[in-house]
Amino acid sequence: MSPRPAESAVDRLIALASDEPPSKPAATNGSGQTQLETVPVPEQAQMINTLMQFRSVLPFFSRLMEVTQAAAGPGSAELTRNMGELAVSQRDLRTLVQDQSVQIKRLEDEVTRAREAAERSGSDATEIIEDIHSVQSTVRKAATAVGVLLAALIGLVIWMLLHGPAHH
Repeated sequence: MSPRPAESAVDRLIALASDEPPSKPAATNGSGQTQLETVPVPEQAQMINTLMQFRSVLPFFSRLMEVTQAAAGPGSAELTRNMGELAVSQRDLRTLVQDQSVQIKRLEDEVTRAREAAERSGSDATEIIEDIHSVQSTVRKAATAVGVLLAALIGLVIWMLLHGPAHH
């Protein structure tokens, strides 16, 4: 089906949607809008009505597509290159973040080990202090016992000197 010069793009779309070639060009009413013939199938009529609602917007979309394609032509290669560089940068950044995550995990492990070692050394120090106090207490008791025995010995020696064989 070849489009006639008098038909608009919307008329061609409607003709394609109805799967029947239009029998005659669409007539226009007084306001400049095109009126379509009624189609006997209700679904097709509903589709045509829907297309008619979008008819006023289609020229804007057509122009937007032309502008977009014109703008994408020369800048498209640069945009593609920039997007590629961005993807590479993102990949590098992701790798750096993963490396830093691994380093943070290692650091957390080291801190955990250091804390455990500090707790062990703290408990060891507490045990050593308790042992020192125990030894100190034992030494005091032994010194007291030796002092008492020494005093008793001195007392016996003095008693023997005073009451010893010379007086006898």
